[in-house]
Amino acid sequence: MTKIGNGNLLMGYVHLGHDVIIGDHCILANGATLAGHVELGDHVVIGGLTPIHQFVHIGDYAMIGGASALAQDVPPYCLAEGNRATLRGLNLTGLRRSMPRDEINALKSAYRALFEKQAPLQEVVQEIFGHTTSDKVKKLCTFIKASKRGIPFNRTKNEDK
Repeated sequence: MTKIGNGNLLMGYVHLGHDVIIGDHCILANGATLAGHVELGDHVVIGGLTPIHQFVHIGDYAMIGGASALAQDVPPYCLAEGNRATLRGLNLTGLRRSMPRDEINALKSAYRALFEKQAPLQEVVQEIFGHTTSDKVKKLCTFIKASKRGIPFNRTKNEDK
């Protein structure tokens, strides 16, 4: 069954496949296309003309750039774009609108450790989860640990950020 939360904006020609779950306060721009079993968290923004592959999960406060093609999971608080979409950093604009500076700084530090260091992702997740006191960082790590489709990141593209 398809479930749509409260306060969402679905613009023209948006397609929702079967068994889609959309959280609260999401924005899906014109022509966004969600295949079956896609799950969006709360406050997710999907840019126009963006297809999302079946069984993809997108975490809270994530943003997917317009005309991207997404085939893997996007963790909470992150920004992804491109064809095929890869992580480009944190969704800082969305985060600044919704949470205090210390939480954003904790997420920045975790993001750098997770996606910019040359260490296996699951090892870094375990290390961060064991040392952080931030609920947001724990949520990020839990999402990554549970991902079934993988996380679309490319260390060489993110090293300069």
